[in-house]
Amino acid sequence: MTSQAEGLLWLVRHGQTDGNGQRYVGWENPRLNAVGEGQATRIADLLENRPLQAIYASPLRRACDSAKPLALRLGLPIAIEPELREIHYGDYQGRAKEELGLKLRKDFLHQRLPGGESLHDVYRRACRFRQRIAADLAAARPIAVFGHYWSTRMVFGALAGAEFDELFHSGGYKPGNGSVYEIRYRPAGDRLTLDSAAFLETPATGHNPQEVTA
Repeated sequence: MTSQAEGLLWLVRHGQTDGNGQRYVGWENPRLNAVGEGQATRIADLLENRPLQAIYASPLRRACDSAKPLALRLGLPIAIEPELREIHYGDYQGRAKEELGLKLRKDFLHQRLPGGESLHDVYRRACRFRQRIAADLAAARPIAVFGHYWSTRMVFGALAGAEFDELFHSGGYKPGNGSVYEIRYRPAGDRLTLDSAAFLETPATGHNPQEVTA
C-alpha cells in the first residue's frame, strides 16, 4: 500500500516594526525596524535549506520585506495574497494600545470594528486563501506563508479545519514577530490531517515566539 506524501508548510509572522506592541498597526504600512530586518535574515537562515517550492505573502510591506531575503536566496517569486493582510482596525487604526486597550476576542469576534473588520472577517479571508492554495496542499507542495498576528492564526485554523469559535481556546498558536511555525500534514481529500505543528526556533530577539499583537 502506498503511503501518503507528507506536506510541509511554514507560517511566518513578519519581523518587528516600531509600531508592534505600541499601536494598532492593521493596514498601515510601516517598514521593518532594525530588529525586524535581522529577523527577516534569520527567517531566511532557517528556511533556505528546506524544500520550499512557493512563497506567499500579505501585500503589506512588513510581510513582503520579511519574505524577501528568503525569496532572493531561493530564486523564488513572492506571490502576493491580499487575503493575508492583518485585521483592519478601521477608526482605531494607528491609535495607541495603551489608550484604547481593545479586547478583540471579547468585543469584535463577529461585530466589526468601526470602519473596519471583525475577527470573523479575517477568518473568512483565511478560508478563501486556503481554497486558493488547495492545489498546493493536495500535492503536498512545500510552501511558506508570510502574514501577521491575526491573519496567520486564522490561516492555521483554516488549515486545521477548525470552526471559528475553536480558534480562541487557551494554548493555541500565537505567533511573535519573526516566528516560523512548521506544520507537517497529510492530504486527505478536501481535508488535511495535521501530524505536527511547532515553532522552529525562538526569534533572534530572544523573546518567546508567542508575543505581542499588532
